[in-house]
Amino acid sequence: MNEAIGRNRHTVNNDPYSWKDNPDIKVETYANSDGTWSSQVKSRVNNTLSTNLRTFPDEESASFWARKQADIIIRKTTLTVENKLREVIRSLIKEIYTN
Repeated sequence: MNEAIGRNRHTVNNDPYSWKDNPDIKVETYANSDGTWSSQVKSRVNNTLSTNLRTFPDEESASFWARKQADIIIRKTTLTVENKLREVIRSLIKEIYTN
């Protein structure tokens, strides 16, 4: 009898939610005719967080840069939403305790 230690047969989808799946950002990475790669990250929530188009010597560099920029945008937009939510909760608590 073979024993499979450490194997989890209950996990149906073990692919985690990726930064590419975030609906608040749009990442464009593509090859140029001269062999370089270009990348740009756009924020759908706050356009001021969007980046300019940048050119890189290879796909790996372009993808790495895009991921870093996407992470920065995701963190900033998440903090903004969390701070707004905290403000609403504080005002509700104050309203409850003052009435």
